[in-house]
Amino acid sequence: MGHDRHIFRRGAVWQWRRRLCGFSTGTFVLQLSLRTTDRWLACRLAREMSVECDRMLDKADYSALCQRELALWAKQIVSQKLNDLSRSRQIARTTASGPGAADNRLWNDAAIQAWNCIEADGINAEWQAHGAPKACPLSAAETDAGQRILNLLKESLKAPAKAAELRASFEAATGQSVSASEHVVQLMQTYVSAMAYAHRSVSDLEAGRAAGLRRLLDATRSEMVTKDNAAFSAETAHHEDFLQDAATRAEVVIAPSNSSVQGHSVRSTALQAPDPAIAAVVSRLMEEKKSDNLRAATITQYGFCIELFGKITGITDVRDVTQTAVSAFRDGLRSISNSYGKSLADKDLTYDQLRQKAASLPRDRVGLSSTTVNRHLDHIRQVLEKADSEGIILEHRINTAKLRLKERKRDRDKRAVFKADELEKVFQHTLWTGSASGARRHEVGAIITKDGQYWCPLIASVTGARLEEIAALTVSDIRCEDGITYFIFDENEIRDVKTEASR
Repeated sequence: MGHDRHIFRRGAVWQWRRRLCGFSTGTFVLQLSLRTTDRWLACRLAREMSVECDRMLDKADYSALCQRELALWAKQIVSQKLNDLSRSRQIARTTASGPGAADNRLWNDAAIQAWNCIEADGINAEWQAHGAPKACPLSAAETDAGQRILNLLKESLKAPAKAAELRASFEAATGQSVSASEHVVQLMQTYVSAMAYAHRSVSDLEAGRAAGLRRLLDATRSEMVTKDNAAFSAETAHHEDFLQDAATRAEVVIAPSNSSVQGHSVRSTALQAPDPAIAAVVSRLMEEKKSDNLRAATITQYGFCIELFGKITGITDVRDVTQTAVSAFRDGLRSISNSYGKSLADKDLTYDQLRQKAASLPRDRVGLSSTTVNRHLDHIRQVLEKADSEGIILEHRINTAKLRLKERKRDRDKRAVFKADELEKVFQHTLWTGSASGARRHEVGAIITKDGQYWCPLIASVTGARLEEIAALTVSDIRCEDGITYFIFDENEIRDVKTEASR
């Protein structure tokens, strides 16, 4: 064809063809037979056809969609998406707890960040933490989740079926037809903005609904208090009238003798009420449990529990403990580092400092485990029961069973902790005292084979390490520093560690 554009020969006859940009699904092709075999005539006709085609395209009116119609459509999208998000979050809160709830929050935040990226930079956006404060950088888990959500959204928006879906949705909502590529671009931008706004606003929607419910409940409570006060005032006035009438009819008032009053005072002084301080109640509880061979570790756990309870709630008197305070204590345990208590420096930190410290940690290292939280709740329950048994008047009824977290491990999978006398019985086995041979370990003899079966239980009894970590120890993992021998539990080619804290 040389330098002549838009012509080609089909057999002996010349044809004119031109490609035009269409929607994202493809292009338009205009083709017409010039009905001539003469090349010179075909070139002249093709140039005239191209000029007329350009003139036709210039006159074509691809006006933008009406902003009012776009706003109505966007409102419908936001309303529907807010309802869907609110419903899914409500279901997640009632079914997930502990790590599951934290995982839900992680993916919710990732979806918000991903939509913000697409709204700011378009459907070809690359990951960046839109809206995240520079003082609080995202963790590796948050970044990974955000990138995954962003890639999924980009693939969905670029799919050919998405443009057709948006056109059908817009036409069904407004009745206005979508005929140009510019219209599809407008729909895509409006849809992205609406979805980003819905994800950002769902928390505000839930907070507004909760605030409205609280106002309704407060009004109901105020109405009940007003009715109770009115009834109490009427009953008090009636009682005062009765007492005044009884005093008028009384003729003799018999005063008690001085000797009986003095004796009663002496007995009352001798029977002093127990100290209601939480620390004092715990001390008396520990004295009571010492007869049950209470382990030193358990006493330490009670101390940590009461120390944390005071830091989180600020309550030191057992009479001031309420259901709300115990609930706040439970929530506070889920917002501090899961390694609390392993460092002596934690003891001097306030609750706010502990939360600030946890804010800089990854999500998987924040929050005590469900087992530990439930154990602390059991300690609080036992302290309250001890105070009640001593005659300390507790005005508030506390139900810790409602606050317990669902544990991931089944009761039948839990293992009891060995006591000292039980360990002594275990290590009296012929495996450590002498057996008949390496193959006959259960028969009494004089041979002690120091292999894995010999060393693993011994190391586990003094370190508390996992069986997989002990079995994978090598000679190079046994070190000595300043006369102190220790083990190094770190990753190698045959072993990994359970958590970062296990290193």
